[in-house]
Amino acid sequence: MKHLYGNWRKRHGGEHLKEALWIAARATTEPEFKKAMEDLKKLSELAWKEMTELTIGMWSRSGYSTYTC
Repeated sequence: MKHLYGNWRKRHGGEHLKEALWIAARATTEPEFKKAMEDLKKLSELAWKEMTELTIGMWSRSGYSTYTC
């Protein structure tokens, strides 16, 4: 996530967007993730669209498999 954010912030700067993105990345449940993404969308629809194009499992805890060894 750190590397994704490093590139993402070049296009979508600002402390509020940073906090919203990291809240979504740290979300551990699907409802918590959806709420965080709604908040991100309210701040910047372009930033939200860019993150929704990525696979959730790449950057958010809510998308990680619970069946890993």
